[in-house]
Amino acid sequence: MSDLSERKAALLERLVEEMDELHQRRRRRRRIAAACGLIVAGTVAATLMPIPSSPTAAVVTAEPEPAPTPDASVPVDAIVRIATDPTVTQRLRIATPHRITRLDDASLLDTLAQIDRPTGLVRSGGRAWLTNAVVDPLPTETPSPSS
Repeated sequence: MSDLSERKAALLERLVEEMDELHQRRRRRRRIAAACGLIVAGTVAATLMPIPSSPTAAVVTAEPEPAPTPDASVPVDAIVRIATDPTVTQRLRIATPHRITRLDDASLLDTLAQIDRPTGLVRSGGRAWLTNAVVDPLPTETPSPSS
C-alpha cells in the first residue's frame, strides 16, 4: 500500500475510536441525567404527598350537635324504592301501523320520487348510498312541554 492510503486508514481508525468514545460519554451523561431526574421527581413527590395521621391521634373534644327536628309544616322529600316492572317495555311500547317492506333498488327510487324525494343510488364495495338526503332534518329547537 502507498503511504497516503496507510495514513488515511490510520486516520479513519483513530476517528472511529474517537467517535465511539464520544458516543459512550454522551450515553453515560444521558443515563446520569435520567437518574438525577428520577431522584428529583421522587423527592418532589415525597415532599408534596400528605402524611396520614394515625387513627389513634384523633381526639374528639366536643359532642356532635343533634340533628334539627323537622318542622311539620314543611314538606319532607322521601326516597321510595320502586320494584322493577318486567312488563314496562310492553306497556309503554308505541304501537305503529307501519310495517317494514323490502324494496328492490328500482322500487325504492320510484317510491322516493313519488313522495318528492328524488335521489340516485350508488353501490360500491358491498355498500349502497343514496345521492341525496331523503329524510327530514332534525328540528333545531326542542319544543317545550305544554302543561
